[in-house]
Amino acid sequence: MPELTTAESSEDSEPDINELSFTELRNKLLALDPLNRDHVIQVNQAEAEFWRKSEGYRVGWSDEILGFDCGGQQWVSETCFPAGTLAKPSMKDLEYIEDLKKLIEKEEIPAPAPIEQRWTTCSKSPMSPASSSAEDDIFSWVK
Repeated sequence: MPELTTAESSEDSEPDINELSFTELRNKLLALDPLNRDHVIQVNQAEAEFWRKSEGYRVGWSDEILGFDCGGQQWVSETCFPAGTLAKPSMKDLEYIEDLKKLIEKEEIPAPAPIEQRWTTCSKSPMSPASSSAEDDIFSWVK
């Protein structure tokens, strides 16, 4: 992996890496060689280790705990699809992620982490990708 070094900051130079947030540092590391699969894997492993070391418990307001710095500019594609009902999940959400992971590995795609997956109940808005008239329907969102 190419190295980032610490340097005195000046108005014309990059900021000192010791002053960067985790996500800023991750973005700089990815920018060094974004199409190199092995480099991206190393950055992903470093990120996983960062989050492992950040595990723990805390009590506070939900907007302070659930919000996080997800980084700078992101080039993502988000998809939403039905995942069954609350009473009977279809498991299509897990199949989708397994297939996506296999595709990334087979094609050796340098995919920066994380792949985000979340679930919602249906929306009454006809323009929503999670639109449904059935109250029990659930949807998976992946980006």
